[in-house]
Amino acid sequence: MTKERTNIVVWGGAGQVGLNTAEKIAYVVGSMPVRITLVDIPQAAQRLEGLDQKIWECAAAVGTNLQVSHTTTEDTTGIRASLEEADMVINAAGYPRGITLDLKDGKGPVEIKTREQINQANASITGALASHIRSYARNQPLVIQVANQADTQARLLYGILTKSGYDGKRIMSMNYLDQARLRVAIAHELNASIPSMHALLGGTHDDFMVPLHSQLRVDGKYVELSAEQKERITKKTIEGGAWMLDKMGKTSEAEPGACVAALVRAVLHPNRYADQVFSLGVYLHGEWGPEFKDGLMGLPCTLSRDGAVPIVRPKNLDQREVDALLKAIVHSREMYDAVRPLAEKYGVQKK
Repeated sequence: MTKERTNIVVWGGAGQVGLNTAEKIAYVVGSMPVRITLVDIPQAAQRLEGLDQKIWECAAAVGTNLQVSHTTTEDTTGIRASLEEADMVINAAGYPRGITLDLKDGKGPVEIKTREQINQANASITGALASHIRSYARNQPLVIQVANQADTQARLLYGILTKSGYDGKRIMSMNYLDQARLRVAIAHELNASIPSMHALLGGTHDDFMVPLHSQLRVDGKYVELSAEQKERITKKTIEGGAWMLDKMGKTSEAEPGACVAALVRAVLHPNRYADQVFSLGVYLHGEWGPEFKDGLMGLPCTLSRDGAVPIVRPKNLDQREVDALLKAIVHSREMYDAVRPLAEKYGVQKK
């Protein structure tokens, strides 16, 4: 990222998550020159134009050095221009729960309710984005998958892009939202401040997420939680999205945007955030042991302009945490198997 201006593409920029992502990035870039390009379907062209101005005005209000532009997925010239110089691509494009779609499985139109259905529905969007990145991107931008099922969609991106020589460390899913929920659950349980705690999490962005309670530190000291405390914290973390849906009538929008903004901030300001650890979904090659390989799931990672790298496996992991992580990576592989045919469509050879 040595160019005069860092270029960030928000795919799905007219949606609520895309909007919140771009808006919150506007608040954290500081004096660093950044350009955000919002991309969405042609039907959202008028909304994109308004959001372009809205986000730029937000940046002007707080004095950050941001420019904003937009294009649609049918504007080949605009897509090429935005991706050619992209340093980061945020994929927030995806179908929400509750929409009725034909998943082309012979069952006709169905209401999208389950994670498996969302996974199937969003895979075609992710596959198309991967094809565009492969065709146009010059710089191997960091790719952060936000839309669900985040781990599986990131695995799809990994399969398509690395086939063409892409550095896999530059592709990740945004499991940091789960880590944020874990911190809030711990704050409630222990009456501890967020900045005082070191709380790590692994697994996948669903019921197989794994709070690593053995690694919890508050004010630099390890904290031994009771079994009841662990159960309450884990339940609040895993059910955080469903709880929000029940209370607010919609899934999270602002929180994913804030989490992505934190990742962008860490990349833009490496000297200040080099030691911060984020839960990110990354493809594993055995960094945490030979049993953890050939799958993509969340682990505590460091993040830089070169990509996401898992931290060294802690020696004092609880065996129950290890067992839960093993279940998570098996689950991750199974979820990917459901969309593997689409990966093959976009050029990944069948194993």
